[in-house]
Amino acid sequence: MGNTLLTGFYRETNIHKEIDSVEHYYYVIEAITKINKPSYQTKLPEGDIKLEQVRKNQFVAEDVKFTKWYAGAYTPMRFDVVKKRMEFIVPNQQDRYAYQIERQTTYYDRIVFEISFKPVKNSADYEGKLYIDTDTYAIVKADYQYSKERLRRENIDRQHTGLQSRQFKVNYQPVGNVWHLQSIWQQATGFDKNANTTFRYITEYATTGIQENTVEDFDYIDKIQWGEVFLTKNTNYDSTFWKDFNIVTETKALTDHLIDTTYQLKVKQEMATSLSATELKKTNRKQKRLNPFFTITNYGMQPNGNALSITYSNPDNSFTVNEQRNLNQTYFAWSSSFGLTYDVGKNMYVSAQVYNGFSRNKFSGFDIGLGHRFLLSKPNNRPKHVAIELLFSSSRFFYRIADYKNNNITIDGVTFKNDKVRLELMNEQLAIKPKINYEVEINRKYSFYFEVGYLLTFSQRHRLLFSDENKNGALGSIGLNRKALPFSNERTSVLVNGQPAERFPFENLLYITIGCKGSIKLFR
Repeated sequence: MGNTLLTGFYRETNIHKEIDSVEHYYYVIEAITKINKPSYQTKLPEGDIKLEQVRKNQFVAEDVKFTKWYAGAYTPMRFDVVKKRMEFIVPNQQDRYAYQIERQTTYYDRIVFEISFKPVKNSADYEGKLYIDTDTYAIVKADYQYSKERLRRENIDRQHTGLQSRQFKVNYQPVGNVWHLQSIWQQATGFDKNANTTFRYITEYATTGIQENTVEDFDYIDKIQWGEVFLTKNTNYDSTFWKDFNIVTETKALTDHLIDTTYQLKVKQEMATSLSATELKKTNRKQKRLNPFFTITNYGMQPNGNALSITYSNPDNSFTVNEQRNLNQTYFAWSSSFGLTYDVGKNMYVSAQVYNGFSRNKFSGFDIGLGHRFLLSKPNNRPKHVAIELLFSSSRFFYRIADYKNNNITIDGVTFKNDKVRLELMNEQLAIKPKINYEVEINRKYSFYFEVGYLLTFSQRHRLLFSDENKNGALGSIGLNRKALPFSNERTSVLVNGQPAERFPFENLLYITIGCKGSIKLFR
């Protein structure tokens, strides 16, 4: 079977119950979706989901704490037994289970085997029943749930939800000679530690249209991303689309396919009596974002000459330095950094980062400043931005000269205690850092970007730095025994091309950065 375009109905419900109380709906979300379903020949890719229409009602206030579930809209991808190659149907995993033919029954007027399976090893995750067509041996239906051991492992990993059960019902339907996904229902029950209530979290999907050998090119803006929490997704609500519907589309196809339709009346009653449902649906929350990012940066360092000579002796002449270097045309200094940006306006943001070098020639420091984004792509396409930033930068550049075995070395009152002592040239500077970057959104949570910039220095200090290694073997780190000496010192001589040097013997050029940026939604 090749690529297939499915149209379907999706519903997500979160129901909570306090002690000595009745169940209460926290929210209900319904959507009409389109799915590019890739061929079943391989497990991956899983496909894309487009939201055609969405409506949601939240019955609790925004400040009510409860656990949010992500990737619910991906129910037709995540729990499709055949497409996902669940372990209980994979031959090399079947030694984990015991299988037994229970009976023959009918499904879509076809004779099928009902086969039960249960764990025989602790590594088995599921137990339940499979229904297999006796003519084609196609899997046409599956009712299964987490095993006790899988629940135990899940609850070790889960911070906020104590799972008691997780159940799944998957149905396929024949179209010609091919079986297609018909419906999926899954329910998780347990205790929500955030809300201090028990919960039932339910997702339901039913296919309402099938177009074989068809792929539709979805606009990026219309796709729902894997890691998105559907409840917090900003969606447009078209009342004219939904005006003839109650809570769920009242068609025979959906009534036949969806498994849990009995609660519709309860939801209608809650909507009729709950003012918060209407009020919250119309609330327009102003969204802001906090963006953590990680980068790798390369600075070019151009020497002022081609010959470097350094001599030094401590006051009692127990330690001396006599080093000669032939300098290349260009050296490179590398660092990694971690930082944050925070939106302060529609396209404005503040930025802060710290960075630390990891190469022989390295730099470290921090930046803080302001940026402005410009959107390059069309509104419905994958976002691409150009951003201009202006930062204040405090940084230190290092050029490593040599490492010496420590034989009770003392330099101007500082005694080094560890096995090695490192000598570096160090340039400390304050600068204004203009830069420009190009950013491409990979999905709603992550972006990659490339940037270039320059340091406009307004204050500098140039010194010889001695430092010893820490217990992990890293040299030149903050907090170690250190001694910095100015170039103009009676016991120090720094020569470039045979001439006394009072400055760091390199000029800083353009820098180039590649990075990955995350996105955390904030509301006020």
